Amino acid sequence: MSIKAIIFDCDGVITESVEAKTEAFAILSKRWGEKASKALLDYHHLHGGVSRLKKLEWLFKEVLKQEITQAELNSLAEEFAQISLTQVLNSKFVPGFEKVLDYFYGKIPLYVASGAPHNELGQVLKHKGIYDKFVSVLGSPPDKATLLGNIVKQSGLLPQDCLMVGDSQTDLDAANIVGTLFYGRGLHFKAQNQVCAEDLSGLIEFVECIK
Repeated sequence: MSIKAIIFDCDGVITESVEAKTEAFAILSKRWGEKASKALLDYHHLHGGVSRLKKLEWLFKEVLKQEITQAELNSLAEEFAQISLTQVLNSKFVPGFEKVLDYFYGKIPLYVASGAPHNELGQVLKHKGIYDKFVSVLGSPPDKATLLGNIVKQSGLLPQDCLMVGDSQTDLDAANIVGTLFYGRGLHFKAQNQVCAEDLSGLIEFVECIK
């Protein structure tokens, strides 16, 4: 067995932008009170790969117990983007990512599957000068498992020959659903007996060891 394609999440895997989005959710949710704000932030941390629309929809349904239209959700999501985008664009790369990109670019196909909106995701990666390094860049909608499954189909490879690199439970769940390998950014994955590390410094060695 060998890894023939790598799929990266973006926030927390390519860029150190998780905190920028956490802060944006904190600012946005102040209007609904401290309890609702804390609930949204907790949900955001547990479901990093879920789209902001789904997180806001969850807040209204499960916490606020209020009806909300799609137009209202879209407006809130746009407000979130305005709050967070500048910080996301200026975020640093995750340690080790640039070396991983330089090492594997041109050797095996590289992809991005993110819970961020597709247009915004493209804007961030173009700003960083790396958009063209990937075979395809896919954002939400749909959900992460569907995105990952679409990439595997597009690649023409078997799922077990593809590696998903993620930092959230949503990323791991998607890998399990689709059947790809998984490499976790963050030591919290140790509790689930997953291969993981604080950053991507060891990813090249991991991939090469599987060949």
